[in-house]
Amino acid sequence: MCGEIALEVIKNGAYYGYIVPSETGLVLQQLPIKYCRSRYKVGTNPAIEFNMKYFDDAFRDVNYRMRVLNLFPKEFAKGYVLYKQNKLQPDYQGDTGSWYLLDPESTVKFSFYNGQLDIPIFVNAIPSIIDLD
Repeated sequence: MCGEIALEVIKNGAYYGYIVPSETGLVLQQLPIKYCRSRYKVGTNPAIEFNMKYFDDAFRDVNYRMRVLNLFPKEFAKGYVLYKQNKLQPDYQGDTGSWYLLDPESTVKFSFYNGQLDIPIFVNAIPSIIDLD
């Protein structure tokens, strides 16, 4: 699992996960990076916000969307209901009212750059690779 997480960090710049308790221990559910952000810290741990628009964007069929939503921890269903009721307020001008702060005790984030930036480690090499072509 650690190798897969490290590969995701190298490819995408970060790994966002949600810790789900199970009968045999803990399961780490990967969250889609395009719908996650971390702007705050709780102690030394990043606080992760999830964009509830993910469920509308990724699953157009309402019945299928609800089945997928039920596969996620209950916290996601709560956030999705708040999003649909327009009760998630934007934090700053230009922000969307679709970001829901997840429980910091149940989330993890792995990244480079002290957790400040979610950019792939080799992104700066891309222009040089294009020049080589």
